[in-house]
Amino acid sequence: MTTTCSTVLDQPLLRPVELGDLQLPNRVVMAPMTRARATGEGLVPNGMHTDYYGQRAGAGLIVTEGTWVSERAIGFPNVPGVYSEEQISGWRRVTDAVHALGGRIVLQLWHTGAASHPDHLGGALPAGPSAVDPRERTCTPGGPKATVTPREMTITDIRDTVAEYRTAAANARRAGFDGVEVHALGSFLIPQFLNPRLNLRRDAYGGDPAGRRRLLMEIVDAAATAWDGRRVGVRLSPYWTAERFTADERTLADYDALVAELGDHPVAYLHLRGPAPPRRAPPRTTTPSPATGASSAAR
Repeated sequence: MTTTCSTVLDQPLLRPVELGDLQLPNRVVMAPMTRARATGEGLVPNGMHTDYYGQRAGAGLIVTEGTWVSERAIGFPNVPGVYSEEQISGWRRVTDAVHALGGRIVLQLWHTGAASHPDHLGGALPAGPSAVDPRERTCTPGGPKATVTPREMTITDIRDTVAEYRTAAANARRAGFDGVEVHALGSFLIPQFLNPRLNLRRDAYGGDPAGRRRLLMEIVDAAATAWDGRRVGVRLSPYWTAERFTADERTLADYDALVAELGDHPVAYLHLRGPAPPRRAPPRTTTPSPATGASSAAR
């Protein structure tokens, strides 16, 4: 009788896998998490970033925190960018540390659009698909504040934004990343264009689902120009954090069509997020019964 001995390394989770042209040593992927640690001048990644990502290099793939594609994209304090030479140098130290430990790492590209605030933009209004306040809460250096009515992006603004993503992807490659991930969920720029309640445009970037998703397709194609092969991921979800933007049947159908169209573009992988779990009511405080000492039953 022949027996075989398996080891922990035989587990499917620890087997290599390909995502597009990303060759991963295992199937563990670290999701992006905003750290807000770029506290120095210029929003430059620092030693904490190098240590943090280096400590997690054993994952098959690390997706970094969202990173600003330009100064106009900023909408949260102390988040690093990838638009200056100093930022590129800071990220190079991060990727060198991860690669020295055998890891893979992609940079997530972020733009907050209308969910930003003048406090982040030198007093200027944030820009969005239309002049519609998303009515979100945004974190500013002075604390949480309500969003404002943005200015509607011009065609030139949109083309400049696509170019910023192209440059950011090229900068990510210069910084040593293995690819990039386009942040396209939550209440930020790309989902604003996808949402018919915020995107009231009647030009090529609005009017119907195909027009509303045009910006994302152009961004994906622009980001892909920096890479050989498929090294651009997309993080996507029809579910918003705000309760008033519910994912109804129409929204889900629009996203099904969006995913199908992404299949015709140079996408390495989709990073999908489902709905947030429902909030549970806090446990009811009960009072011991004087007669038994037991808690009274919740009604």
